[in-house]
Amino acid sequence: MESLNFIDFKTKGLYFRFALILNAVFFGISTFFIVTKCAIPAIRLNLYTVTLLSAILSSYWVFYLESKGDLFAFINILIFWYFIMFFIPLLLITHYPETRTKVGYWSFESFELAVFLVIVSFYSLLIGYLFANRVGREWHLHLGEHPSVKRIILVIIISIILYIISLILRSYFMGTSILKVLSFHSYATNFTKREYSMGVYTFTNLLGSGMGYLLLFYLILPKNTGTKKLLIWFTPIVFLFLIYGLIGAFLNTSKALFFNLIFLITGYYNYVARKIKPKQIIAVFFCCVLILSYFNYRRMSGDMRGESNIFSITKIMYAQTFDDMETFAVVCDFFPKKHAYYNGRRTAEEILLLPIPRALWKDKPLAYGFRDILNDINPGWFSYGYHPGLQSQFYADFGIIGIIVGFFIFGAIIRLIYNSFCKYKCNKGAVIFYITIISNSWLYLKGGFPWLNLLVISYLPLYLLLMYIYPKINTRRH
Repeated sequence: MESLNFIDFKTKGLYFRFALILNAVFFGISTFFIVTKCAIPAIRLNLYTVTLLSAILSSYWVFYLESKGDLFAFINILIFWYFIMFFIPLLLITHYPETRTKVGYWSFESFELAVFLVIVSFYSLLIGYLFANRVGREWHLHLGEHPSVKRIILVIIISIILYIISLILRSYFMGTSILKVLSFHSYATNFTKREYSMGVYTFTNLLGSGMGYLLLFYLILPKNTGTKKLLIWFTPIVFLFLIYGLIGAFLNTSKALFFNLIFLITGYYNYVARKIKPKQIIAVFFCCVLILSYFNYRRMSGDMRGESNIFSITKIMYAQTFDDMETFAVVCDFFPKKHAYYNGRRTAEEILLLPIPRALWKDKPLAYGFRDILNDINPGWFSYGYHPGLQSQFYADFGIIGIIVGFFIFGAIIRLIYNSFCKYKCNKGAVIFYITIISNSWLYLKGGFPWLNLLVISYLPLYLLLMYIYPKINTRRH
């Protein structure tokens, strides 16, 4: 495994020292102002904005150098999301009041505190990331060097059979034909009217999830004369299923499916083909912005489309998609002034209740854990599907200490994941597994422990499949 020391001080130490001093100065001044309130509120808020921007830009530059230009290093991805999810919304909320979606639920004082705590969470994340690298721990993936073609074929066949079974079950429980199930119509209301409906929905999704790995199997499959016949019939299946999924994403405005697919392809070729350059990433990013704008525009009401210009619509769509900054301000206003901290109760609920299927527990609460934070503030927000945000869940449970400790641990975990991946960079299966994890990185900052759900329904099944496809060969002689 190549060295992962934080930075080579002989050649790059100057960048690190400059970034450290810059961040220390801005953070020190910001902390002084948040404690003493000795400046005009608008000046304080502008200072926090500059502090957050300087922290993001300088940290990205340092960690970009540390990862030797790896655009898909876990920490670099999260720093990018901080810019998208917190810095830009901060500018919009501050300078464009029409982008505010939760007016009346937060004050300037709570918003100021939220901005400051976002900065604190960012530094805690970086410190945890650095600490874990000092410890030097990593996880072993237990994957062989080469995939087994026979096992890939067997997994493909089983995945197709299970997908057909899931279609039959969905057709039965929905009370409609298989063609209707495949035609992108929404039947969520049919599920909610049936006993154990949500459990059945989860079960059928798990049965059919193997088809979602077809592209992964195709990327892993060796491309040589031995697999030529297999590729003749497998390639069209993958292509058709991919087109089917993209059509469904556009018709149902499913942002997650589309962006995860783009993330997977660009990340995979970044490590395997070494073809992705910064300018190509920028081009992909702007393409994603256009598609996101299209999806959100379709979700807007006709009145809103007709009464707003393009600039206003763009700001509103951005605020509705990345509303984490404003949501955190609401939580800071609610805790502990209007509601006592949960003191770990929501964390315990999330970890203990989430793994239990609703098919096995008929009376499982609809709102529990950190998703119940917004339900306590405004039940309508939970119904709309708003996310509390990772900062909100740690703050609601333990206050400022929760944010510091929670993000420190979060930073340490992502460092362990990245260190472990670097040991297996030449293994396509490990690349697939790592890219799958970081493709959902924006969800980790959305709160509600989505990683726990993803671990059960996505990461663990994929890891077991990769262990099966990449068998370890015993080279010991008897």
